Amino acid sequence: MRAAPFRLGIGGEGKQLIIKTTRTTVSFSEPFSLRNVEGIQPPGSYVVCVENEPIEGLWHAAYRHISTTNQISPASSSREQSRFVPIDQTDLDAMPMKD
Repeated sequence: MRAAPFRLGIGGEGKQLIIKTTRTTVSFSEPFSLRNVEGIQPPGSYVVCVENEPIEGLWHAAYRHISTTNQISPASSSREQSRFVPIDQTDLDAMPMKD
């Protein structure tokens, strides 16, 4: 797993928040489907991004999960661009991955 740079977001009352993004490449050993994507995705390597925001007011650093997304690349014959789609962490954990 590789931690990516932090980015700024806008929180409640217009306050700037720092959002921590972790990008990971996962490899699937079997075809799989996602709730938010039509059709079956082929086995292979995919980029997964997890975003977390800091929890303020604690004496130690802590983060709250915001989102998990999976980068879906189109078939090589398609003119469609790669896109990130939301994915539930429990769905990701249940998918068959290569060791």
